[in-house]
Amino acid sequence: MLTPQLERQLVQRKSKTYADQVKWVLKRLLGGHRPEITEVAKELGMSSRTLQRRITDERTSFRRLLSEARRELARYYLQEPSLGVGEIAYLLSYEDPGSFFRAFHEWEGKPPREWRANQRRL
Repeated sequence: MLTPQLERQLVQRKSKTYADQVKWVLKRLLGGHRPEITEVAKELGMSSRTLQRRITDERTSFRRLLSEARRELARYYLQEPSLGVGEIAYLLSYEDPGSFFRAFHEWEGKPPREWRANQRRL
């Protein structure tokens, strides 16, 4: 028998869009290697082609969802002062910190260290 909390989580997970489910899986799989759509599809119990069709039906793409998952995790990790920017780049599966810096600047309009400093002031 499932506890009420676990049952609620299962219901919430099932009620989410495929895009939400993909981002949830991506966040779990990121960490030193870049997840492929085949890995995510396997986690969700479907073929990669079926997953591709479903997220396309929701007007998004795997690449966009990967970027959104990385952005959300980057913001979360940057709030943890013990993590360096290089470590965060690794956790988000960037090949090098420079790639992470460029992506973050594109997302937020400022470098990660400046964003982190601004968050501490808030």
